[in-house]
Amino acid sequence: MTDTDPTRGDAFAAMLAPLMDLLSPRSAIDVGCCRGDALWLFIKRSCLVVGFDIRCDEIEDSDLWPFLRCVDITITTPPEILKTFDLTISTEVAEHIPARSEPAFLQWITQTPWLFFSANDGGAYVSGESKWKPVPCRHVNCQPREYWVERLRGCGYDERPDMLAKWAEGADVWKATQHIAQRAIIFGRDTDPQ
Repeated sequence: MTDTDPTRGDAFAAMLAPLMDLLSPRSAIDVGCCRGDALWLFIKRSCLVVGFDIRCDEIEDSDLWPFLRCVDITITTPPEILKTFDLTISTEVAEHIPARSEPAFLQWITQTPWLFFSANDGGAYVSGESKWKPVPCRHVNCQPREYWVERLRGCGYDERPDMLAKWAEGADVWKATQHIAQRAIIFGRDTDPQ
């Protein structure tokens, strides 16, 4: 077993701490968690967490494996208990999901009142500059932001630009995992800002 990369965990903490301060979740799920780096901060703040990923080797190699589950989110139905959680995180996963498996994936990420989401839209961060440029998509399902907003609206979620703006005020996106922070969208369902 190898340790989860502490630098990556710090990058996620820089991005997710303001989200936690904003939403005050008591529980969170990470769909497409890989080795669980995004969950460190939640664990440190005594949140109930569970991560799901299709890559069993990544989970087995993580020091967070007790909190992670190997599940094929492209063909299975999420367990009902996830509806009791407060927040779902799904960052840079959607572009890896084939279009035919998208309905199952959407079921997995739409179980909680809040969703912190990002997906590769076929752009790339230009090193040393604060802008994105189009590049050929090397994933199976790169879609523009509007596509995911519409798909998640169909699942009962509203894009929350007000919450994203509050999050961005506190998020150090240059310390954070930049490609995620630059594409982030916050969605809410039947939620009120705090």
